[in-house]
Amino acid sequence: MPGGQPLYRGMRYFTDTSRVLLAAVVLLGHLGCKQDGTEAEQPAPVETSPPTSVTSNVDGAIGAFGLQPFVKSVESDKSGEFNITYEWALTRKREKDFRVFVHFTDEEGKILFQNDHDPDPSTSQWEPGKIQQGPYLVYIPEGLSGDVMVRMGLYQSEQLDVGVSARDQLDGKDDGELRIIVGHLAIADGNAAFKPVK
Repeated sequence: MPGGQPLYRGMRYFTDTSRVLLAAVVLLGHLGCKQDGTEAEQPAPVETSPPTSVTSNVDGAIGAFGLQPFVKSVESDKSGEFNITYEWALTRKREKDFRVFVHFTDEEGKILFQNDHDPDPSTSQWEPGKIQQGPYLVYIPEGLSGDVMVRMGLYQSEQLDVGVSARDQLDGKDDGELRIIVGHLAIADGNAAFKPVK
């Protein structure tokens, strides 16, 4: 460098021309200048959406799979039946359409009765946030009483390749069969009272 002077206060001395040019280009970029010394146009500010905040009716955040089912409410006004409303907390969209399965089971996971249904709108149309579904009218099998577990999930009804699970992976308390345990129903005298899973 001629005279051994630095290009910029605080810059180290360079003798290699290519290193000097490289340092100048980097410096001009940092100063908001073009290589010819004129001021570079500043990029327009980019508008960003605030992050989606999802809350649920149980403790804990939505996990890696980006979708968790809950029971929002159970209303039992008539013996032998109840109305149930579901809520899904979504942080990651689904590209495919799934059916919802709801298994009311014993402690071992054996299905006692079900409430499978096609969600409306379909799962591929769900947007991040809370998606409420229902209420759905469910009939209690005659003579059934005691504690019933509620397990939920999503599955594809079309034929899949051998070894490919038809069920979607969801967040929550998985029972090992890609079913999320969302709570319990206490059934007595044909009425149902719901308690969410802890």
